[in-house]
Amino acid sequence: QSHLKSVHDIYTVSKKKVVCEMMTAFGSIVIATTTTTTTSKPFYPLQHHGRRGGGGGSSSTNSSRKFIHLVSVRKEQQQQQQQQRRRHRERALETRSSSDNQNTVTNTKGKMLKWSDIDEKTKELPDASVAKKMQITGVHHVAIIVKDMQRTMDFYQGILGLAINPARPKDKLPYDGAWLWIGDEMIHIMELPNPDPDDIESRPTHGGRDRHFCIGCMDIQPLMDALDANKIEYTKSKSGRPAIFFRDPDSNTLEVVEGLEWRV
Repeated sequence: QSHLKSVHDIYTVSKKKVVCEMMTAFGSIVIATTTTTTTSKPFYPLQHHGRRGGGGGSSSTNSSRKFIHLVSVRKEQQQQQQQQRRRHRERALETRSSSDNQNTVTNTKGKMLKWSDIDEKTKELPDASVAKKMQITGVHHVAIIVKDMQRTMDFYQGILGLAINPARPKDKLPYDGAWLWIGDEMIHIMELPNPDPDDIESRPTHGGRDRHFCIGCMDIQPLMDALDANKIEYTKSKSGRPAIFFRDPDSNTLEVVEGLEWRV
């Protein structure tokens, strides 16, 4: 019995240690999981709430079960996100295929959009081109510098409703930040000293004349409604495209364009 008791104590202590180490290692993922499932308020900042030892055997068991459950939930969410992105790409391909024949497609407002005649030959590269050898697949992410993460997340999550990518290795990056999904690409937010002026008076009045990145969408009206509701100014594209320019709290410029022609 004494031997069995000793084995049991070793097992209990080992189990506690493993659970604590796992909770510490995956704490940020667990919290990111719980926060990204709600949309009623901004989700930032993410704080670590992992258990760090202590408690009896039942407490350790409950922590282990809770951790396993949260990891299982996160895995299921990741699978659902992958399936959604896959369905989105499939629908896009189907839409492009059908519109090649019909030359039109209808967005969520019932507005008819046309495919532009993109000259595929302009994308051809000579065999000696480094870009061709690299087999470039697209833009992976854009990065912006901000002064206050809470204020920034209030804007990008609270107003625009973008989701966090919890894969950001914050233990390896010596500054605060976040990775946000925009379709299959990302915005990387970095809280760092900004070499550019962030006061609006020092920047061009029209965002189209400033450094900016552009997001394509099928329906721009919900965004315009949200910006109006939050009294955020925006200007329309001077090119005549259905696009608008607006700024985040650090004067970083975003463009959003509606329609199937957004890549031209």
